[in-house]
Amino acid sequence: FGSSSLRQLPQQVISAMADPEVTPLANVEVTEIEITPNECPIGSELFLAMSFSLDQPLAAARWKIKYIVDSASQRQILELGETEATDYGAGPQNMAFSVPSIDVAGIPKEVLANAGLFVASLLSGSEEVMDVNMVTQVGPRDGELIRTIFNPLF
Repeated sequence: FGSSSLRQLPQQVISAMADPEVTPLANVEVTEIEITPNECPIGSELFLAMSFSLDQPLAAARWKIKYIVDSASQRQILELGETEATDYGAGPQNMAFSVPSIDVAGIPKEVLANAGLFVASLLSGSEEVMDVNMVTQVGPRDGELIRTIFNPLF
């Protein structure tokens, strides 16, 4: 096999293989997701709550939430905010995040009226542990752009 047929391993995997002292980041199992309101105007408030379980503790952990609007012509990433850093122990955990509104003022309606992605990224310090991706469909209804966020657990 030529070297072009080999895939590049992520740096974390290479480091863990080279150094047996490096421990992998925690395994996370998301067990419940609540997203409200749903089927509402795109700029409405957002409340996200998740229950999850960790196989080991995570120090200085926080959830960073963003909305990615992707179209053939452009990509916009709206950073919505993040939770306070907390030390999670191993076992069942919960998180909650909310914003009073989502500012989409600078994005053309034809770009917004498309599929998008809400992403909740779990970080421990500066290391990314995992992403929870929630596909979002935005379309016109009664003169407004309405968002529908799909729960990835269903």
